[in-house]
Amino acid sequence: MKGIKELSFSEYYNSKQKLLESAEESPRIYSYYNVLNYRKVPVLEDYDSEDKIYLSLKPNDQLKILWEYENVYFPTVRKFIFIRENGNDESYFPCWSNKKLLKWVMNNANEIDHDAAT
Repeated sequence: MKGIKELSFSEYYNSKQKLLESAEESPRIYSYYNVLNYRKVPVLEDYDSEDKIYLSLKPNDQLKILWEYENVYFPTVRKFIFIRENGNDESYFPCWSNKKLLKWVMNNANEIDHDAAT
């Protein structure tokens, strides 16, 4: 392949270390997603609540998820924000495990943007 520089092992290792250090310095990230198909997602209105609410999502609805990277490889979901067509945000708390929600997001939404949480 032309134009691709092959890295030595030490260059690869150093670049991986820089990425890990960067993730530790900014552990909270908002990611924005477009939903790909019709889905219902169970969420909680209050962190202490046990009553699930099912959000009905349709294609092109936008989600904003606050991920916290306590562990660099496995993010924790802190907030699940549904962005309405009029621009209003509705915040919820996830009731699924982090792994299940991450898998759902990867299969049912496209990431369109992300930024560091302040």
